[in-house]
Amino acid sequence: MTVASVTGVDQPVTGWFWLVGGMVTCAAWNIRTVIREKVGQSGVGDSLSFLFDANKEKAGLGGARMATIEAGPRKVDAVMALPAGEKVVADVQKKTEYIEGAMGLPPGTMTIAPNLDRADLAQVTLSDPRVMRQPIPWPGPSNPGASVADPVRPGVWQDLDDVEYVMTNHHLQIMGMSGAGKSISGAWNLLAELITRHDVAVLAADVTKGDQSLGPLREGLHRFETDKAGVRTLISDVHDQLKPRTDWLSSHGFVNWEPGCGLTYWILWLEEFPDINDSWGDALAARRPRRSAQRAQGKAERRAARRGGPVGRLGSRVLLALR
Repeated sequence: MTVASVTGVDQPVTGWFWLVGGMVTCAAWNIRTVIREKVGQSGVGDSLSFLFDANKEKAGLGGARMATIEAGPRKVDAVMALPAGEKVVADVQKKTEYIEGAMGLPPGTMTIAPNLDRADLAQVTLSDPRVMRQPIPWPGPSNPGASVADPVRPGVWQDLDDVEYVMTNHHLQIMGMSGAGKSISGAWNLLAELITRHDVAVLAADVTKGDQSLGPLREGLHRFETDKAGVRTLISDVHDQLKPRTDWLSSHGFVNWEPGCGLTYWILWLEEFPDINDSWGDALAARRPRRSAQRAQGKAERRAARRGGPVGRLGSRVLLALR
């Protein structure tokens, strides 16, 4: 595996990622079994349809019908036919909790969306909302040896399908209250993926917690700074390479970084960004990387956005347990 070839099979960072990595994938809940148990009868061809028909009047959906389209162990896709001219999808969406209650399912089981071709049909997805209550073991990097331009897997959805996220050519901000899991769910999950890709270098800094969050990854990082002087030098060094890298891309016919363009993709990962921002303010915003195959990833608590610092202007956001 590339994580081993990059860091070495006997290196602590390799074993550490396998031990606590990202806590993201696997549960033993079978939604088809639950639906069959709710029906309580054998010989029923479509258990979900039977269960819905037996309880739809309780939720005020008389005249509606539901049929299973595809049933897997973790997710059931279905279609709901509404009484034409009497109800629309928006009416059903408002009743989602009532439908779940009438059918005896956990709250949050059902997701209802419009059918883009017919207003009298709704797309229904059922999965187990309880799967996220406990840590889920990390299965290892999703695509070791691939390019950073290929999707990474920072976690799973409620139905346990992989979340696929492309890291390149935009900025990322991870926000959340203290204890929300920004370091584990954010930094560890993403960095565990990134250090196994062959064409990326991660340059990291944390002036607040030092080695606490990123220290175990030190041997997998290309550079890691934990004091203000070191971070200042890191950001200055990255900025000094901005024009040479954009000139390289331009001279070789590239508008943005692409796999195989001849440059290693740089990710600047800044933990506890508000404390870094407090030290440099607008001077840091002026040095924000743009299209030179380097992107800034910042992790901060919600107070950073309120202060309106550069982190508030990053392009994509992950929100964890905001109040």
